[in-house]
Amino acid sequence: MTGHEARETPPPGKIDITVPHSARIWNYWLGGKDNYTVDRVAGDAFREIYPDITVVARAVRAFLARAVRHLAGAADIRQFLDAGTGLPTAANTSQARQQAHERYAQTGAVPYRLRSPEQIAAFFDGLDLLEPGVVPVSQWRPDPPGPGSSGPPPAVDTFGGMARKR
Repeated sequence: MTGHEARETPPPGKIDITVPHSARIWNYWLGGKDNYTVDRVAGDAFREIYPDITVVARAVRAFLARAVRHLAGAADIRQFLDAGTGLPTAANTSQARQQAHERYAQTGAVPYRLRSPEQIAAFFDGLDLLEPGVVPVSQWRPDPPGPGSSGPPPAVDTFGGMARKR
């Protein structure tokens, strides 16, 4: 955890805190507070298999922020539909990652469906895909390096894109 205290008591409703959930695991990797011990245990187990998952999670979050800022600003979009497609996916390393596979399923968390960049691009059929297209999320219109920056954002094998309805 980084600076936030995690919950150990579920909010009102029907949340099973005995089973890890992918959204809460991602929340943990991002340093959030909306996760439970079971999510942190599953997240740590997966991080042992794929140590860069925290870098990927943060790159995905940064991509989302840049995409929304672009759409809300330059493209003047006021309504958004988040289809939840920003989960990890594999590119050219899919076979190697499948070997690790993502053993993640053994943690008991909801499994991910890995897709290639071409499969992700197919979700944009009939839409105007914005430049630079379907690319690693860390490379989609990256913010300019700030003071003390060590260069461009790290490359990740998680892909995304943004499109506009015609």
